Amino acid sequence: MTIRHIAAAACLFLAAPSVAAAQAQPASGSSLSLSAIEQRLAADGFRVIEIERYPNSVEVKGYERAGQCVEMHLDPRTGAVLRRERDDDCGRSDRSDDHHGRGGNR
Repeated sequence: MTIRHIAAAACLFLAAPSVAAAQAQPASGSSLSLSAIEQRLAADGFRVIEIERYPNSVEVKGYERAGQCVEMHLDPRTGAVLRRERDDDCGRSDRSDDHHGRGGNR
Protein backbone atom coordinates (compact mmCIF):
# COMPACT_ATOMS: atom_id res chain seq x y z
CA MET A 1 0.00 0.00 0.00
CA THR A 2 1.38 3.41 -0.91
CA ILE A 3 1.32 6.52 1.20
CA ARG A 4 -1.24 7.96 -1.21
CA HIS A 5 -3.61 5.03 -0.50
CA ILE A 6 -3.12 5.37 3.25
CA ALA A 7 -3.79 9.12 3.10
CA ALA A 8 -6.95 8.57 1.02
CA ALA A 9 -8.21 5.92 3.46
CA ALA A 10 -7.53 8.23 6.42
CA CYS A 11 -9.48 11.06 4.76
CA LEU A 12 -12.46 8.77 4.15
CA PHE A 13 -12.33 7.49 7.72
CA LEU A 14 -12.28 11.03 9.15
CA ALA A 15 -15.08 12.25 6.86
CA ALA A 16 -17.49 9.38 7.62
CA PRO A 17 -18.94 10.80 10.88
CA SER A 18 -19.69 14.18 9.27
CA VAL A 19 -21.40 12.51 6.32
CA ALA A 20 -23.53 10.41 8.69
CA ALA A 21 -24.45 13.51 10.72
CA ALA A 22 -25.43 15.39 7.56
CA GLN A 23 -27.68 12.52 6.48
CA ALA A 24 -29.36 12.46 9.92
CA GLN A 25 -30.33 16.15 9.67
CA PRO A 26 -33.53 17.00 7.81
CA ALA A 27 -33.44 19.29 4.79
CA SER A 28 -33.52 22.96 5.76
CA GLY A 29 -37.07 24.05 6.55
CA SER A 30 -38.37 20.52 7.14
CA SER A 31 -39.15 18.99 10.50
CA LEU A 32 -37.99 15.76 12.05
CA SER A 33 -40.67 13.11 12.38
CA LEU A 34 -41.96 12.46 15.88
CA SER A 35 -40.62 8.92 15.69
CA ALA A 36 -37.13 10.24 14.80
CA ILE A 37 -37.24 12.58 17.79
CA GLU A 38 -38.44 9.75 20.02
CA GLN A 39 -35.62 7.48 18.79
CA ARG A 40 -33.00 10.16 19.48
CA LEU A 41 -34.32 10.70 22.99
CA ALA A 42 -34.44 6.93 23.64
CA ALA A 43 -30.80 6.65 22.53
CA ASP A 44 -29.98 9.17 25.28
CA GLY A 45 -31.85 7.10 27.89
CA PHE A 46 -35.08 9.16 27.88
CA ARG A 47 -38.39 7.27 28.11
CA VAL A 48 -41.15 9.15 26.26
CA ILE A 49 -44.63 9.16 27.82
CA GLU A 50 -46.25 11.83 25.60
CA ILE A 51 -45.11 13.63 22.46
CA GLU A 52 -47.00 16.38 20.60
CA ARG A 53 -46.15 18.61 17.64
CA TYR A 54 -46.91 22.33 17.70
CA PRO A 55 -46.13 24.89 14.97
CA ASN A 56 -42.82 26.03 16.52
CA SER A 57 -41.91 23.20 18.86
CA VAL A 58 -42.36 19.57 19.84
CA GLU A 59 -43.47 18.98 23.42
CA VAL A 60 -42.22 15.79 25.07
CA LYS A 61 -43.02 14.46 28.52
CA GLY A 62 -41.25 11.50 30.04
CA TYR A 63 -38.53 10.15 32.29
CA GLU A 64 -34.85 11.02 32.07
CA ARG A 65 -32.21 8.37 32.60
CA ALA A 66 -32.15 9.15 36.36
CA GLY A 67 -35.92 8.50 36.58
CA GLN A 68 -37.05 12.11 37.02
CA CYS A 69 -40.20 13.21 35.19
CA VAL A 70 -39.55 16.16 32.86
CA GLU A 71 -41.30 18.12 30.14
CA MET A 72 -39.23 19.42 27.23
CA HIS A 73 -39.89 21.65 24.28
CA LEU A 74 -37.71 20.81 21.26
CA ASP A 75 -36.90 22.54 18.00
CA PRO A 76 -38.90 20.57 15.39
CA ARG A 77 -36.15 20.87 12.74
CA THR A 78 -33.11 19.94 14.81
CA GLY A 79 -34.45 18.23 17.93
CA ALA A 80 -32.46 20.67 20.11
CA VAL A 81 -33.90 21.28 23.58
CA LEU A 82 -35.45 24.76 23.76
CA ARG A 83 -36.83 24.43 27.30
CA ARG A 84 -36.66 21.73 29.96
CA GLU A 85 -38.52 21.64 33.29
CA ARG A 86 -39.42 19.17 36.00
CA ASP A 87 -42.91 17.76 35.86
CA ASP A 88 -44.74 15.74 38.47
CA ASP A 89 -47.50 14.08 36.47
CA CYS A 90 -45.76 11.57 34.19
CA GLY A 91 -47.78 8.83 35.84
CA ARG A 92 -51.10 10.13 34.57
CA SER A 93 -52.18 11.22 31.13
CA ASP A 94 -55.13 13.47 30.35
CA ARG A 95 -54.94 12.50 26.68
CA SER A 96 -56.23 9.46 24.87
CA ASP A 97 -54.17 6.28 25.02
CA ASP A 98 -53.75 5.91 21.28
CA HIS A 99 -50.13 4.68 21.02
CA HIS A 100 -48.54 3.10 24.09
CA GLY A 101 -49.68 5.95 26.32
CA ARG A 102 -48.45 8.71 24.01
CA GLY A 103 -50.90 11.26 22.73
CA GLY A 104 -50.43 13.81 20.00
CA ASN A 105 -50.06 13.94 16.27
CA ARG A 106 -47.64 11.60 14.54
